[in-house]
Amino acid sequence: MKIAVPYENGEICSHLAQVKEFLIFDVVDDEIISTKTLKQTYANDPGALVEFLKKENTAVLLCDALPIPMMIALRETSIQVLGGAKGAPKDRVEDFLNGMLHFDRSGNNGPSCGVHLPDNNKNGTDSDAECDGNISACGTWCH
Repeated sequence: MKIAVPYENGEICSHLAQVKEFLIFDVVDDEIISTKTLKQTYANDPGALVEFLKKENTAVLLCDALPIPMMIALRETSIQVLGGAKGAPKDRVEDFLNGMLHFDRSGNNGPSCGVHLPDNNKNGTDSDAECDGNISACGTWCH
């Protein structure tokens, strides 16, 4: 499996539309076996970026902010998108592989979805519940 992470200055790039490099993690049996850095020149072209990711046989895209046009383009693929991730790419990939990549209302590992906040508990969910980080069709982080 290949996991792509937008990369900038040692951290997950804060905005996918501005990314210039990706780290591509090659994973076998939940272990990282190799990592490569690839330059990418299509940051503001959602279709070209999706083609770039497909060409690399990307199974998972682990990112921070995701523009809606990019989200729409990615929905047409089989790439699993996990948004809202912050910090060191390898740490977040290892968290993902170990089932430990979670997004909570305090914004750890990404922005809050807005549903789990005490003053915006619109779905009647527990205000301390965590989000799964998956980008949904509506453009929010988990709902």
